[in-house]
Amino acid sequence: MEEMTDKIGLFFVYFWTAIFFLLILLYFYIHRSNMKKYWKNLKHIFRHKWYVLEECCKHEIVWQGIVHDLSKFSWIEFRAYADNFFGDKKRTDFDYAWLHHQHKNKHHWNYWVVDQKKKTALPMPDKYLVEMFCDWKAMSRQFDNDIKEWFDKNKNKMILHPDTLISLECLIETGYLAYISEPEKPCVSSVSCSSCSSIQVTVTKSEE
Repeated sequence: MEEMTDKIGLFFVYFWTAIFFLLILLYFYIHRSNMKKYWKNLKHIFRHKWYVLEECCKHEIVWQGIVHDLSKFSWIEFRAYADNFFGDKKRTDFDYAWLHHQHKNKHHWNYWVVDQKKKTALPMPDKYLVEMFCDWKAMSRQFDNDIKEWFDKNKNKMILHPDTLISLECLIETGYLAYISEPEKPCVSSVSCSSCSSIQVTVTKSEE
């Protein structure tokens, strides 16, 4: 009797396990179009994160390269990004996701905007400024465009603190960060940067 009970119990374990996996397969079959765009989006995220990590390693901010864009794995962003880039392009959903992404990631200049109407922003801390640069470098590798040309076309749409703009321009041109110097001190830059011609700056290797 006890042996029969064990067999019946084992049968139900196998039975419900089989049902569970059949339901999963059925779900994937019904939503196979979604699965394709989710898979494409997942590959896109990991490829981008790898490029960002490579760029961040060059600037010695490895941890930021590792945790970069983790909010893209949240459902509100992941689904909307997949729809927008690989599916139905539901613009309203993507706008919410993009706003969520900006507010969760300090390497976006939008995070530091104080007043859009007055076009005022806080200065970006160095480590987030460099991460933003690495993000743009990674995107230029993915889409095969020039980061300086892209920045020149789009910088007027950005709201940046003046110090952030100076440092960012030097970072894009030279790979080094610029800091405003005291008036009596000479510029210690050993590289050519257009920002240095209009304002006295100190250019140093980017650090966290």
